[in-house]
Amino acid sequence: MPKLNAKSKSTSHFSVASTSQASTSSGNQGSKPSTSFTLPLSSSSPSQSTTPARARASESNFQVQVLCTLQRLEEGVQQLTQLIQKLFLSKSGVAVDVEDLREPFTQPVDTEDEFEALASKLVDVEFRKKMIRYLSLVGGGDVNQTVRRVLKKLGTNSLWSHFNVLGRKGKRGMKTTAFFPVIVRACIKNHVGAKESEIEEVVGDYLKRTPFLPGGSKYMYKVNPPTRQDAVIEEAVIEEAVVVQALDDGEDSAMEN
Repeated sequence: MPKLNAKSKSTSHFSVASTSQASTSSGNQGSKPSTSFTLPLSSSSPSQSTTPARARASESNFQVQVLCTLQRLEEGVQQLTQLIQKLFLSKSGVAVDVEDLREPFTQPVDTEDEFEALASKLVDVEFRKKMIRYLSLVGGGDVNQTVRRVLKKLGTNSLWSHFNVLGRKGKRGMKTTAFFPVIVRACIKNHVGAKESEIEEVVGDYLKRTPFLPGGSKYMYKVNPPTRQDAVIEEAVIEEAVVVQALDDGEDSAMEN
């Protein structure tokens, strides 16, 4: 009979013992069936219990990431906007200042009281500089176009209907207001070398026309939409009124001389 080593003996003894114990148990219990069960996996229970919590945490992290991304985008847009404004102003030869980008007034002045209130602020040197820089941003291809844009930006036709250059025929003289030198400086910033007399002439021509434009004191409102013929007639009326006004101004100048 071959010899078994210690390990084999131990294993055989364990197997025999286990078998004998199983047989004894079966003999003692008789016909009682054996009970078998399977332990649940330990990892399945914690996973099921923590799934909602993990989902909430993941959703919260996603929301935080979205908010952070939106904030970075907003900051980027603001930086790009400031950069574009600086590039535009530097290209046009106007000194840039963040404070200058804020409008000194929100809409064209409509009444003489509003005009006086805004003109009174020009006593402040800084506000005066700010107004000049702001009005100079309207641009224009030539002096004529720039002056008209500045006046449209500054006031309505209703306001300018009460003005002319020298203040004749019961109207206010634009040249004597605090805004006239501001308008001149704003135009010269766009057209270096432009003369004040040239700017004054354009201002006078514009003020002569405003009473006959929409909102002006002599504008003829129509119930029906204007036709092409109406537009031609209206333009002729305006030109005639300008000519008459010019003749009246010439007669006044001749009488003064």
